[in-house]
Amino acid sequence: MNVDLTIMFFDKIQENINQYTSGHTLGDRLWAMLSYMGFLCLIPLIFFKDHDYVQFHARQGFVIFFIYILGSFSTVLPGIGPLVLMLSIWVSVVLSLIGIVSVILGKSWRIPVVYNLACKI
Repeated sequence: MNVDLTIMFFDKIQENINQYTSGHTLGDRLWAMLSYMGFLCLIPLIFFKDHDYVQFHARQGFVIFFIYILGSFSTVLPGIGPLVLMLSIWVSVVLSLIGIVSVILGKSWRIPVVYNLACKI
């Protein structure tokens, strides 16, 4: 009797996991999540060209990383440079978190503007 309940319990857990993973492997999701962690986006972008799900997130992650890099160059601007840098860091962190949540849920959210730029890579 206890064995049946245990099996039913784990079957229910697996069912819930499958509901959120959308058929992507754990490896694909981990590489996709890495795509939103700064310069580490280059690893899946270069080495996982045959995985559409990973490439989708790697391209968006690269655009977000590029936003941060552009903000870093703004420090040479007198007066507004530090403000632009803080804004680019804030935007990069928020967009990266949105991307990571998308990966955790097994989705491919098209982040506005970022997705449009990512399609051109």
